Amino acid sequence: MSIISLDHVTKRFGDTIALNDLTLKVEEGELFGLLGPNGAGKTTAISVMLNLYEADSGSIHIFGKAIPKDELAIKRRVGIVPQHVSVYDQLTVYENIQFFA
Repeated sequence: MSIISLDHVTKRFGDTIALNDLTLKVEEGELFGLLGPNGAGKTTAISVMLNLYEADSGSIHIFGKAIPKDELAIKRRVGIVPQHVSVYDQLTVYENIQFFA
């Protein structure tokens, strides 16, 4: 079973093409790294996989479930740690967890 499956995914921001026809499969048991220089589309790819940005075209399946249809079920199984972790000092620990969850 594919854990991650992107099929011809494109994402644009105005005239800028951030992802251009990206096709990717990560199978169960594989170890995969998404590497590249700044501006290569790594963050955009992760964001469309979690439907933080809506893809302009293509299909996305995570754990065999479709984005955006099964978005909540997918997000319950995925954790993400951004490069720069930040918390809001004015919120409690619990409130920060709720906000980012």
